[in-house]
Amino acid sequence: MNQMEAKDTIEISFFELLLAVAKRKKFVIRFTLLIAILVTAICLIIPSKWKSESLIVPVADNTSKLNLSANLLSSFSNLPLLTSQKNEMALDFLTVMDSRTFREDVIHRFNLIKYFKINKPDSAVAMDIALRKYNDRIFQATLEPQTNSIQLSVTTKERYLSRDMADYILNSLASYMRTNKRAKSTITREFLEQRTNDVKTRIDTLLAINRLFESQGKTYALSEQTTQTLTIYSDLVSRNFMNDIELELARKQFDANSPKIKELENKSILLKQKIEAFEKHENSKMPKYILNLESIPGLNMDYNRIQMDLEVMNQIYQFLYPMLESAKLTELEDMPQFDIMDKPSLAGLHAYPKRLLIIIMVTLAGLLFSSLLAVMQEFMSTESRKTLRQILFELGSKQQEYHSGMLD
Repeated sequence: MNQMEAKDTIEISFFELLLAVAKRKKFVIRFTLLIAILVTAICLIIPSKWKSESLIVPVADNTSKLNLSANLLSSFSNLPLLTSQKNEMALDFLTVMDSRTFREDVIHRFNLIKYFKINKPDSAVAMDIALRKYNDRIFQATLEPQTNSIQLSVTTKERYLSRDMADYILNSLASYMRTNKRAKSTITREFLEQRTNDVKTRIDTLLAINRLFESQGKTYALSEQTTQTLTIYSDLVSRNFMNDIELELARKQFDANSPKIKELENKSILLKQKIEAFEKHENSKMPKYILNLESIPGLNMDYNRIQMDLEVMNQIYQFLYPMLESAKLTELEDMPQFDIMDKPSLAGLHAYPKRLLIIIMVTLAGLLFSSLLAVMQEFMSTESRKTLRQILFELGSKQQEYHSGMLD
């Protein structure tokens, strides 16, 4: 019968609960105020954290290759092919930002080991701890599957640091995609660029050889110089031949000591000297840019060979250069790119802690707890003591029975 009575429950109405709390209102108020003061002090001690956010969207390359109007392009923006490309590009962006090399670069750039107050003599251990805290506390990147957009957020204790770090992450991502992301178009561009540079170097070498050839051989206009040299030589020879004829005729007509004959003889001697000097190319007697007759065939052959090589190299260069420019444009189209829909901005309000919310929630919890204590005090002061003794008895603990006796 006693066990049955112990199992009976005591029904307490809501008003009886309010009465129990009202009887001990001073305790409830003081306890709640104490909790509110403590949580307020703790919230003021906790440093504020500032969040800088950014939203980026991959740019599909195929849209630039479609010769369609803007309206048609907008209607094709949800095609499965472009969506798949955007998804792959977004996953590539996330993979790059999650790579150890990328994260270590950010940590070194902003000295986050000191920011986290990591005092480890082993740099490798310090870096591993910083990487874990970087992922847990600072950087977050989430992918929106429907739009394939990436939401980036950086949370630190300094608002300027958050914004600068978010900017650096975006710039580093763009730089990585420009320099390290290799595609087929990049390989093609590099090959054409190398080949074009080789041809250009060969052209420069041939031009230098041509300048040296012209300087040493005094052949700045070889074709005109050759024509002029041959013209002068033929003129001297023809004049000498005509003078010899006149001299022969004069010897038949005039005495050997005749002034006419003397004049023609002197003229013949002078012409022969000029012809001999021309043929031997005596530098002291010849103009500087008159060619040596014996060297003309070799000069022409060397000159023509240089000009032929130059012409070939120019043709190759003219063929390669347009291909190189086209490859550069194709590389830009194939390079993973993204649009920054929301640039990282300076946070106006701190993101954490939500002090007012924390104070309200903890204060309400303190009020409920103090009210529960008040009800328990009232409850323990009534017939429920018998129930408690019965519970302790059922648990079979003599020590608990001793304590239940202490409650009387």
